[in-house]
Amino acid sequence: MFRGPVRLAVCLAMSCALLFAMAGPAAAQISGDNGTGTGTGTGTGTATDGAAAGVTVDADGLVKTIIVPGNKRLNKQRRAAIRKELTEDLTKFSPLRKVSLVRLEQACTEFAETQKHVTPDMQYLAGLQRIDYVFVFPESHDIVIAGPAEGFAEDGAGRTVGLTTGRPPLRLDDLMVALRAVKRGDDVGCSIDARPENLAKFKQYQASHSGAASASVGKKRFAQMAKILGNQKVTIWGVPPDSHFARTMVEADYFMKKISIGQLRLRVRGFKTHLSMVGPGDDMANRWWFAPLYEPFQASDDGNAYKISGPRAQLFAENEIVTADGKRIGVGTKAASTDRYANHFTEKFPQLADAVPAFAELQTLFDLLTVSALIEKQGLAERIGWSMSLFLDDQRGTVAKWNVPRDVPTSVAYKWTRGRMLIGMVGGGVMIDPRRTLEAVAIEEGDESLIEKQTAAEEAELPAGRWWWD
Repeated sequence: MFRGPVRLAVCLAMSCALLFAMAGPAAAQISGDNGTGTGTGTGTGTATDGAAAGVTVDADGLVKTIIVPGNKRLNKQRRAAIRKELTEDLTKFSPLRKVSLVRLEQACTEFAETQKHVTPDMQYLAGLQRIDYVFVFPESHDIVIAGPAEGFAEDGAGRTVGLTTGRPPLRLDDLMVALRAVKRGDDVGCSIDARPENLAKFKQYQASHSGAASASVGKKRFAQMAKILGNQKVTIWGVPPDSHFARTMVEADYFMKKISIGQLRLRVRGFKTHLSMVGPGDDMANRWWFAPLYEPFQASDDGNAYKISGPRAQLFAENEIVTADGKRIGVGTKAASTDRYANHFTEKFPQLADAVPAFAELQTLFDLLTVSALIEKQGLAERIGWSMSLFLDDQRGTVAKWNVPRDVPTSVAYKWTRGRMLIGMVGGGVMIDPRRTLEAVAIEEGDESLIEKQTAAEEAELPAGRWWWD
């Protein structure tokens, strides 16, 4: 290893972001994973050696990483326990499970009248993991969503995941939050930002400590930079900040930032971190944000059947400069490594979502928002006379409350380059780009194969109170 003097260059990952932009009477408790409606907000991702990496949000709102070693025996015990709570047909994997939104709301209304918590199959939408189809049945006054599904259980670190795929199911509370956000016409997002006063101090320190130094001194400088930046502020808008929806957005961004600087290593073939791509000249701040990525929707001529496909999310990036007083200004350009990493991350996102449940849950949020926007834009609820009286009422249909994410600690990483220069990255945060809207998704009509799918999806004779079928 080179041990001579080095000159420091800082690549500051200012923001890792999420984009959610919307097109333009008793209480039903939609409970959290533990059924209490409260908690620390623990979630999981995937780290090396089979361990589960996740985050907790403490009572003060500080987001922290947790690592839970894998335990096959405990996982088998949890799965055995959940199988006792779920019906046998619900635990089986289904490539196309159908969920009636109207019947589901009716079932939830019965719980609202008795003020009971909904059952696990309701909370997790019968194990549905993705929305591939939306079917409208005007004669039976119903809207049905369909996609792959299976039984589910807690993975030991706080997240509910599929029994065989490990992918998290869609959640009822997230669905209601999405429907309400779309109905209000709100943009939805979260932002994790270094405080301007700390950025100003950071710039001053960088200017006075950018000369040649030994490797050990260089490491100390980067640690000091992270200390100067301190905890970064979390801002959430468009959804309740204490909702599972909000926590999931923050968690996904937090993981993306840590992955980009190599602090979480993944078993994804061919995936490279941003830190591995940067060179001596990449010393500008970076802004990263997630945005929806769907193929054009396929629709039947009558507008009663829709097929949804695509990776669900993509990563965008832009370089910024930081002024002396700590303000960030977009320069409208991207360094080669910044652009390359954004494209690389987007290309690998389907595999990343398989490896990191936090990203898979991000996909479910995009699906729920996209379908909610589709229902609103196409007037599907009005077409069947569905008022969504419970789902849209935050007084009657309450959702679980989690600790509000308020602060994220700054992270630091470094590497050696061939030019014997130590490159450091002080991990940043998240920001929303509200210009990316779900209206950009095209709807292409004329796919008559959807009629066959819709006919096959028609409700069979179901038991009273049943709202899903295979």
